Amino acid sequence: MRLSDKDIHKYLESGEFVAVGTNPKYPFDSIKQVQPCSIDLRLDNKFFKFREDINDFDLKYLGNIQEYIYVFEVADGEKITLQPHEILFGQIYEQLRIPSDCSGMIEGRSRFARLGLSIHATGGFINPEFEGAMPLQIINNNNIPIIIYPYITVCQLLLIRLTTKPLIPYPMRSDNPYHKEIRAGHSNLHKDVALGITDENLPNLNIEIERRLVSKYLKQMEMAELQKHLSSHIPKKVTNIRIDNSQIGLLNTGTIEKTKKITANVNSLNKKGDKEIAKSLEELTNAVINCSSLKEEIKHEIIEQLEEISKQATLKEDRRSNKSTIKAILKSISETLSATGGLAEIWTAWGKDIASFFGL
Repeated sequence: MRLSDKDIHKYLESGEFVAVGTNPKYPFDSIKQVQPCSIDLRLDNKFFKFREDINDFDLKYLGNIQEYIYVFEVADGEKITLQPHEILFGQIYEQLRIPSDCSGMIEGRSRFARLGLSIHATGGFINPEFEGAMPLQIINNNNIPIIIYPYITVCQLLLIRLTTKPLIPYPMRSDNPYHKEIRAGHSNLHKDVALGITDENLPNLNIEIERRLVSKYLKQMEMAELQKHLSSHIPKKVTNIRIDNSQIGLLNTGTIEKTKKITANVNSLNKKGDKEIAKSLEELTNAVINCSSLKEEIKHEIIEQLEEISKQATLKEDRRSNKSTIKAILKSISETLSATGGLAEIWTAWGKDIASFFGL
């Protein structure tokens, strides 16, 4: 969703979005530059071009790109003549800081597009929380020369609100070579690990840390989906089977699936009117999966046994397993809890309720 001028002014006022000029002669003017759903931005006076004696680029072996370019600045009021199909590398005059809940997109302006002037070559996207100078790749697509000047309003910025804030903010990423650039420089493609390029001078990338953050987040999402599933299967009058935040990521998939089945069986028992056994199974399941003193393998074992009890409880009395089977399961749970020291004292009441239901 693109921000309107109302939201843009709010972000400017709060300091979440920043656009500042570095030359006192050309300050940022929000009244003039903020449009209905964009911000007009200007061309800086700093440029570079590629040397004409370069034969080609090998994207895997660019080496030091500074050897291929020459950098120059243009004085205020001095013109630059852009020949047909020539490309000029520059930057936006305003230094930017993008809000943490928005991304940015640089777009050209219609008045220049109608002259055949492009202002970027697919590099218009800006990550949330980016700070610094944004590069421009100005191309004359016309068949006649075009004369341009520094500080003209050459492009516009769109702010697009995200559905959620990023898991790993751009400033925290290991691959953010352009963050806080005051002068938008050349490509850092030679540092792009995605191409398999190695460079002994590169800092140690924290890829493993980022991978763990993503894994933890996905596990949290899995737990959240489970909570939603459990809540949808149990009547509002009954306490939900829920997993505490402290236990998120500690339960394996098998335990989660068994918990879902217990939930469905408890729901079925409530519908049949067997509320006492349903409540006991529900409370016991809650206690087991949220008990921090029980190891995961012990939790899985007990949840598996409770799933079998809940399944038997939903059957008609003449179709249930013989009483010795239920008795053996209850004994096993009791011995396990006694051996581990977890929930042993309060197990007795639940065990009696379950035994009573099966006529033991």
